[in-house]
Parts: sequence; structure tokens; C-alpha cells
Amino acid sequence: MTQVREIMSTALFSCQLSDSLADAARLMREHACGCVPVVNRPGRVVGIVTDRDVRLCAYIQRSPLDDIPVQVCSQNVPVCTPEASLEHARDLLLAEQVRSFPVTGADGRLIGVLSWSALVRHMHSTSVTANRRVSARDSSSLVAKVVSLARAALGGKGVAKRMRVLRHRSVPRPVEPTAP
Repeated sequence: MTQVREIMSTALFSCQLSDSLADAARLMREHACGCVPVVNRPGRVVGIVTDRDVRLCAYIQRSPLDDIPVQVCSQNVPVCTPEASLEHARDLLLAEQVRSFPVTGADGRLIGVLSWSALVRHMHSTSVTANRRVSARDSSSLVAKVVSLARAALGGKGVAKRMRVLRHRSVPRPVEPTAP
């Protein structure tokens, strides 16, 4: 059984509660991601800032992002251990309706992040490895299943378009059968 540790991102970067939303937005831009975990001084996860948090706060507060503290982040964020199964992680993503969440050690310290895109890439790569030859139709079927799961988790808005972009950027093209 595949564990979260095998597909999570371990490129660690985070914010502290004393940082501003501008700091969080810079990290998201530099690392091409949609969220930044928020940690306290010992490095334990206390929340997460998403690109949506940044946009909503900028709109509602009408203040420069440098003036808005990260304290407005989502708190009580779901976390997962690296030993958890991918099925558990998938169920957690769906149940909590989030696109990613921090992976923490037993002590609550940040050790990685698991995202929908990592889960999708893994699902696709295992289906390609298992079948060695996946038709374009089978690949489209897999993407359709993932899009329906993502719609359920994210409320359906713009998911199909984001998944098409993800497919073209991140997922290897299916191998068409060749003539003998």
C-alpha cells in the first residue's frame, strides 16, 4: 500500500503568524503553489494560507497585503502523517474540501505537503505502470474520474479547466500501442 511519504512534497517553506499576507503571496509565487503552511516558533503547524485567503482578504480589507497579518489564515487545518495511506489522504481531501494539507510528524512539526495534483500524478503513473500501455481513451477516463472527485471537493467551479491544465503540464502522455 502506498503511503503519503512517497508522493508528498518535501520542499519545505512556511510562514509564521507574525508574517504578512504579502510574504505568503511571495512564497506562493516563488514556489508556484497555492498554499503556504503557517507554523509557530517550534515549527508546529498552526494553519495554512491559501491563494484564496489572500484574494479574499485583499478584497474585503482593502488594505495593502503588507498590512494584513497571516493570522487571518485557515486554522484547525487537516493534517496527515507520512505513514497514512493514500486512500486515507484522498478521503481527507474530499471530506475537508481542500486542495492540499500539511503532512506532520508525531510532534506536529511540518515535514511536507500533500496536494491533489500529487495524488493525480500518482494515480496516473500507477495506471500507466500497471498497464504499460494506456490508450488515450483510458487516460481521458482517468482524468474524468479525477475531475468528478475534484468537483465534489472544490465545489465544481473551474475544476475541469484546472485539471486540463494539470494534465498537460504534469502528467506524461499516454503511450499508444505500436504496431508489431
